Amino acid sequence: MNVCYHFFIICSFFVWVMLTTVPLLKVHTAQAQQISKKIKKENKAVIIKKKQKKNIKKTNSSIDSPIIETLTNELDFLNKKLAPRLREKEAIDYIKNSKNNKAIDLLESLEDSSARSLLILAQAYENKGDYENQIRVLKQLVKKNKKNGLYLLELAKGFRKLYFKTGLFKYREEAITHINHILKLHKKYHEKAHLEMLNLLKYKEDSEETNYAILKLLQTLIREFGVKRTYVKDICKYFYLNKFYNQSLSGCKKAMKYDPKEPSNYIYYALSMEETEEIEENLKKAVRKFPKSLFVRLSIGQFFITQKDYKSALPHFNKALKIKSNSAEGQMGLAQSLFYNGKEKTSYKHFLKACMLDKPQMLWPFKQAKSILNQKSKFKLAGTFEKGITRCFLRAPKKTVKNI
Repeated sequence: MNVCYHFFIICSFFVWVMLTTVPLLKVHTAQAQQISKKIKKENKAVIIKKKQKKNIKKTNSSIDSPIIETLTNELDFLNKKLAPRLREKEAIDYIKNSKNNKAIDLLESLEDSSARSLLILAQAYENKGDYENQIRVLKQLVKKNKKNGLYLLELAKGFRKLYFKTGLFKYREEAITHINHILKLHKKYHEKAHLEMLNLLKYKEDSEETNYAILKLLQTLIREFGVKRTYVKDICKYFYLNKFYNQSLSGCKKAMKYDPKEPSNYIYYALSMEETEEIEENLKKAVRKFPKSLFVRLSIGQFFITQKDYKSALPHFNKALKIKSNSAEGQMGLAQSLFYNGKEKTSYKHFLKACMLDKPQMLWPFKQAKSILNQKSKFKLAGTFEKGITRCFLRAPKKTVKNI
C-alpha cells in the first residue's frame, strides 16, 4: 500500500513538472529563433558593407587609372569642340528661316570662331545686304589662309556686291584684284573666278570696250570649260552688241538649239539679219513663239520705232505694259508711239511715268518731245511738259541697282 502510494506521488509530480516546463520551452525556443534571425540580418548587413567598401576601393582605384583620366579629358575636350558646332547648326537654322540677325548675334559672341563659323557669319551679313561687315569677316578668313580659293572668291563677291550697291570704283578694283589672285593660284576655281569677273563687267554694258571684254571672256569660258547653255546665250547677245553680225547669226542659232525656250536668242538672231524685211519677219516669229515675253514685246516695239512705224509699235508697247506696268522702257515706248502718232497730250503721262521710273535714261527723250512741241508752236502743252520734266528732275529716284 505504501509502495503504491509513493509511486503515485512520484508520477503525479513528474506530470506536473512536464505540464509547467513545456510552454516555457516553447517560449524560449521562439525567442531563440528571433535572436537567430537578428544575428543573421546583422551578419548580412556587415557582409554588404564590406562588399560596398571593396567596390568603393575598386572604383577609386579605377578613377586613378591613366586610361580613365585620358578618356575623361578627351570627353571634356570634345564637349568644348561640340559647343561651337551646335551653335553653327543653330545659326544655319536661323539663316534658313531668314532670321539673319539672330544668326549674327549667335556667331559674333563666339570667343574663338572657326573658319566654318566665319563663313556662316559672312553669309548672314550677305543675306542682310550688309556687305561691309561681310567683307570684314571674310578678311579674317583670308588673313588666316591667304591661299584659300574659296575665301578669296567670297571676298571678291563681297567687293562686287558692295560696288553694285555704292557705285564706288575702288570696290570694283578690289574685286578685280582678288579675282586675278584666284586665277594665279587656283586652277580649281578658275571657272568661278571667270564668272565672277563676268558678273562684274555686265554691271556696265554701256561701252564698246566693256562689251568686247565680256565677249572675250565668254569665248575663254567656252574654250576652257565647254559649251554651256548660259555661255551660248550670252555669246549670242554679245556678238550682236559688238556688231559681229555673222558670228551673231551662227552663235544665236547654236543658242536656240541649246536653249529653245530662251526668247533673247531669237531676238538677237532676228536683229542680226541684214535686210529689214528679214528682221521684221523673224521678230514676228519670236512674238508668236513668246507672246507673253516682256523682252520680246519691247524689242519688236523698239524696232518699229527705229523704223518710224509708230502705229505698228503701239500695240506691242500696250501689251508690254500689261505684262509689267512699271517698265520704264514700256512706258517710254508707249509715250513715243502716242506722241508721234499725233496724240501728244495723251503721251504726257507716259513720258512722266517713264522718267520717274528711270530718270537717267528717260529724261532726254522727255526733253526732246518738249522741244518738238515748241517747234510746232504748241507752247501751252510744251509748258506742261516742262513742268513734268522739272518734277522728274527734282523728285524722281535714281534707277534702282540691278539684282545682285
